[in-house]
Amino acid sequence: LAYTLGYSLTWIFMLFYFFMGDVFKKPVPIEVVYLANVFIPIQGVYNFIIYFVPRILSVKNKSKRVPLSWRQATVKAFWSKGGKTGRGGTGSRVTFASRSSIPNANTTTDKRGSSMTLRKKQKEETTVASH
Repeated sequence: LAYTLGYSLTWIFMLFYFFMGDVFKKPVPIEVVYLANVFIPIQGVYNFIIYFVPRILSVKNKSKRVPLSWRQATVKAFWSKGGKTGRGGTGSRVTFASRSSIPNANTTTDKRGSSMTLRKKQKEETTVASH
């Protein structure tokens, strides 16, 4: 619902501008032009607010001992690494796989399924071929 309201608030003036000017061929009031030019560039602000309100509320609710102001909670939520949000989901924490689990262009697997470097495999193949 919040995303729909943000989207509607952004594009309602441009829609009105389109219908007045292009469909009905009437002059568009200058106020509509100004409102469209103000609200379209700030459409990302609505998404930012919608995304951060649950995080801010979560930070405010967690700090029972020392109550935080809205400003302090906003700063703390902005610099946090993620975690639980007020809606029960997870934050934007990015986890990286361990280096050994990332496939490398220079590695391959042998018949047993263990990984080895291509150079080591070539060395084993040449020693097997020479015997």
